[in-house]
Amino acid sequence: MRAERNRCADLLRVCAIGAVVAGHWLLVDVTYRGGRLSGLNALDHVGWVRWPTLLLQVMPVFFLVGGYANAVSWQARRQQGEDWRSWVQGRAVRLLWPTTVYAAVCALAAVAARIAGAEPAVLARAGWLVALHLWFLPVYLLLIALTPLLHAAHRRWGLAVPTVMALGAAGVDVLVLGPRLPVIGFANYLLVWGAMHQWGFAWQDGTLTTPRWRCRALAAGGVALLAALLGWGPFPVDMIGAGTRVGNTNPPSIALLAFAAAQTGLLLMAEPALQRLLTRPRLWQRVSRLNQAVMTVYLWHMIPVILVAVAFYPTGLAPQPAIGSIAWLALRIPWLALLTAALVPFTLALLRAQRPLRRLPAGVGPTAWWSPLLLVCGLAACFLPLTALAISGFAPAGRLAALPLALYAVGLTGIVCSGGPPPRRPGGGDPEDAGDPGSRQEPVLRACRRPKPLDRRRRSPAGRWQVPAPGWIRAGADSGRSSSSSAATCALWVVPAAKPVSRIPGQAPAAFTYDRLRQNDLAASGPAVLRLFLRCCAAGYGALCEPVLPVHRPWCAGAEFGWRSPVLGFGASHALELGFAFDTLDLPETRAMTGPDAPRELATARYAAWVAFAATGDPGRRPFGPGLPTLLEAPREAERRAREV
Repeated sequence: MRAERNRCADLLRVCAIGAVVAGHWLLVDVTYRGGRLSGLNALDHVGWVRWPTLLLQVMPVFFLVGGYANAVSWQARRQQGEDWRSWVQGRAVRLLWPTTVYAAVCALAAVAARIAGAEPAVLARAGWLVALHLWFLPVYLLLIALTPLLHAAHRRWGLAVPTVMALGAAGVDVLVLGPRLPVIGFANYLLVWGAMHQWGFAWQDGTLTTPRWRCRALAAGGVALLAALLGWGPFPVDMIGAGTRVGNTNPPSIALLAFAAAQTGLLLMAEPALQRLLTRPRLWQRVSRLNQAVMTVYLWHMIPVILVAVAFYPTGLAPQPAIGSIAWLALRIPWLALLTAALVPFTLALLRAQRPLRRLPAGVGPTAWWSPLLLVCGLAACFLPLTALAISGFAPAGRLAALPLALYAVGLTGIVCSGGPPPRRPGGGDPEDAGDPGSRQEPVLRACRRPKPLDRRRRSPAGRWQVPAPGWIRAGADSGRSSSSSAATCALWVVPAAKPVSRIPGQAPAAFTYDRLRQNDLAASGPAVLRLFLRCCAAGYGALCEPVLPVHRPWCAGAEFGWRSPVLGFGASHALELGFAFDTLDLPETRAMTGPDAPRELATARYAAWVAFAATGDPGRRPFGPGLPTLLEAPREAERRAREV
């Protein structure tokens, strides 16, 4: 099942990886003294640097978007009849193949440096520097393995799950700070990061954003709790470093969770504005291209630091002012520019070299009763060495970390050999197949044929230009089968407009209208709705889809609603489809007609399609393509005459 990507999620991932790279580069101070290359952490030597960490700490965004993407992918695969084993295997392999390439290159580099006579201390420091960011992988791998269970808990208890996790994290901090039980603090890696992951589930199904006051409450509560913990609690303002007496990240604390709540609430409050911003084609193309390189940049962004340090510091080309001084601060800008100039071509080369990884299978071998057990053992065998590498690096004490690397290879082999992927249903597919996290689930579109281009030499008997009969498209959660109470279906026709429809002066954009309706703000949207309704009556279907933003190919579109209401006993009702068109299935008025089990994925698809048409004149989908044979009857003669221009 293919889906339109959530552009806001992709933008958040791109911005987050930019902040991670900038933060790591800014806080690392390379030194070369006495013939030895080393480095310092600016957080340990410059006090005021701790405050900018409130802007540079963006790892909660990765877990938020990761939870969103895992929810989309798991629901899509489950609807296709796939079990948890094959889904977890596919997601884990998607994460581990690029990691394997990175680990292999770093291991070979450590061996080569050892043979070349590098000092053990220097080699150990460099091996730790290029492995410290790998801590994210075992935590995210654990959340992937638990996603089927955590998502089932979310569907049953909703926002109560992250609330319980937050209370558990607070209890863990009490035990760590009170009875001094540091070992129990590692439970917060699951509780704190897992709570952010659960927020991604709530974002995906609208629990956290509908009504809109929930994300505002999350932001306000996070700010209040964070201010209290930093002002009267024992937690430092530093949101990245480990701290002296108590830290916020190693292990994560309740203060970090409060910070993440404020950050998540603010970002979700800005989502409508970001979605409107991303309707600009050029901006979205850039974000989409950058999103494809996020994992590569995250894994490899510390390699340019090593290369530049080796090339410029021993030779004396790079100055070494005192850390925290004005000169040191001024040199941060050329330092970032130099590392960026090294990272960009390096990343482009890596993306080209990693293309064969896309063709590697998620799994091989037969599937039997032992397959889930082998998968779990493989995940555990990968979790432990990744954790060890993040703590000790690739060359602890100047020697290659052979045991963790060997255990990692065994674990990856176990995951891959735990069974092959199941056969896919025709027309199905993971919404994440087009990239990493950041897709919105919508029903699949199947087209029968491309409409013939408008022939301006053909005229109707009345001498008016005619729009040819459009191609029909069926969108359904049941692979385009006939509609029923359990299958959310809708037929959509799309044809090129015969001519652009001029915009009525003073009319509110349709995207604004739909957004206000979804927020139940009738006072702000009522006049716009009335004008939009009158305009549609006067100008026909094409007026509804008039592009607010300038486009080169205006489109006309209509929809034939085919879902049958179990309450009313019939479908194709214009009043019935309003709850789907405006995505207001939770309103009592809508439930009175649809019942409590109306397909939310159809409402999400209809709302997104109409907003895209109103904002850009483009539904944001590819309506025609090969292998999509579903054919519906042509429109009725009266409808054909209504579309004459």
